[in-house]
Amino acid sequence: MLRCLLLALTCGALQAAAIRGTVVEKQSGRPLARALVVVQPLAGSGGATASVRTNPNGHFEFPALPAGSYLVSAVKTGFASAEYGQKRWSAAGTPVTLAESGEIELKLALPHLGALGGRVIDENNVGIPNCAVLVYRNTRPPELVGQAITDDRGVYRVSGLPPGGYLARTAILNFEGGVYLPTFARESLVVGGATSTAAVLDEDSQYADVRPIAGRLVTVSGRVSSPSSGAAAAVVTLVSDMGSQSRTTLGDGRFTFDRLAPGSYELFAQAAATSSPRTPMAWLPVEIGGDRAGIALDLAPVASVQFSFVDTSGSRVDPTGLPFLIRRKEISGPGDVGYLRLDAGLQARLDPGRWDVALGPNASWYVVRVSGAGAHASSGAAAGWNEIAVTPGNAPPGVEFVLSPRTATLRGAVTGGGQPASGAPVYLEAVDPDSGLRRGDLRTTRTGVDGRYAFAGLAPGTYRVASTFEYQAPDPAAMRQAGAREVRIEEGLEADRDLELWVMP
Repeated sequence: MLRCLLLALTCGALQAAAIRGTVVEKQSGRPLARALVVVQPLAGSGGATASVRTNPNGHFEFPALPAGSYLVSAVKTGFASAEYGQKRWSAAGTPVTLAESGEIELKLALPHLGALGGRVIDENNVGIPNCAVLVYRNTRPPELVGQAITDDRGVYRVSGLPPGGYLARTAILNFEGGVYLPTFARESLVVGGATSTAAVLDEDSQYADVRPIAGRLVTVSGRVSSPSSGAAAAVVTLVSDMGSQSRTTLGDGRFTFDRLAPGSYELFAQAAATSSPRTPMAWLPVEIGGDRAGIALDLAPVASVQFSFVDTSGSRVDPTGLPFLIRRKEISGPGDVGYLRLDAGLQARLDPGRWDVALGPNASWYVVRVSGAGAHASSGAAAGWNEIAVTPGNAPPGVEFVLSPRTATLRGAVTGGGQPASGAPVYLEAVDPDSGLRRGDLRTTRTGVDGRYAFAGLAPGTYRVASTFEYQAPDPAAMRQAGAREVRIEEGLEADRDLELWVMP
């Protein structure tokens, strides 16, 4: 009896639907051990997202899945992630359909991430050894992604780079009788004159040579003081578009930052050794062209920022449960995104400086405008990020959000060849109706098994929408190429827009 029961259970397991396969290195076809494989069901399919790691032979298996349509992807450190069905690295993956008691065998090939390399050379094209080279993503401001030290021939290499444009920059370097200033490839002290080099999967881009410029570094100094005690002990932080450094002043409040390259900076100061919830602070943007002394940083208490939320009729709105987001905004770039934490009086304790605030995606409200504390729309629309400035002082700055509950929805169906396109990516961008430029971030969803999609919680305005497997995150030019259709979203209404799946000819 027991043998029959075990046989029945074994037969049942063999009949379960399964997705299995192999993950390999794209260049060589060798199996990749310990790659993470994820299966994600489309909307309308049963089951839940599941993951597993490949064994030493690169094999993976999901042995007991419900029937349905799934997206399958794989990731491994040092490699670009891959989705099954991609035509190329920048394309979206296509779903696989699993029947009851069916089996699907897949193979996913992972390309190596790109690498950027070159030489650091002097005026005679001779390599400079032991020079630190920093590599930045070519954004504004640049985003640091890696660094390396040149070898005895001045050669460097930074790996693990997704495809895209990058900037190489040397660090400050002393030489006999002088100093090299931080210099971008090929030979520029400023970002605007830098040469961008493209990183390509499975390749080394080895043409990002840098010729550092000899010059003179500058010194910045000053004094931190407070109204109550004059000179004050404090922690002073200097921030540039390439990072930050800090100094702790002594009792006389004096600080010095030396060996700086000319440029734009921000100075922050915070009183040391205080337990007050209103720690005195200071903030000062400065432009440094040469040695600069006598900078005064006057500490003042930082009052909590008062937030208020009203609807378009002026009635108060309870923000509890709404995903308000915030991030620090410095010359070196935006900080990590977090949730805005308000106390019972709708106040938040924020350090001096510039901040971005926004209402995250939700189906109930959208932002009509933000006012107070020098607020303006960073993304070009109030429904995106809005910059505010917090300055030390006793008068608490107020920030008001005007919200509307009349959000809109865009929905429709995507077809390909006359049939519903299951699991098709759908992309939505808000655009300026006059310039046609993108406003805010790209929104993405996928159709369900029935080929239908929906975007909820939209602010009124002009949008472009497209559906294609050819891209994972299309920029505005790619949206136009994919035949994005313009749609006008009216407040509080639903708009329908059926789409034809675009395929690159």
